[in-house]
Amino acid sequence: EVGLSENGSHREFLDIDEQLDSQQTAELLRISMPTLIKKRKEGKIPFYRMGRKIWHSKQEVLIAAKSEYNFNKDQRAA
Repeated sequence: EVGLSENGSHREFLDIDEQLDSQQTAELLRISMPTLIKKRKEGKIPFYRMGRKIWHSKQEVLIAAKSEYNFNKDQRAA
């Protein structure tokens, strides 16, 4: 589990699970970088900013991906 605390205008990792950069996240999800960026902007993929670097919690990304897959599967079945 990732614990977060607010520190000014950014978040700090307190308890770190496996952290992935954007390239690793795109590879894990088997999506392109533009698709990853789009999903981040849509709020479908959680991320954290540390300075100028963007990180993704592997655990949170997998939960979000499973949730979105189930939602999309339900939409196709309807």
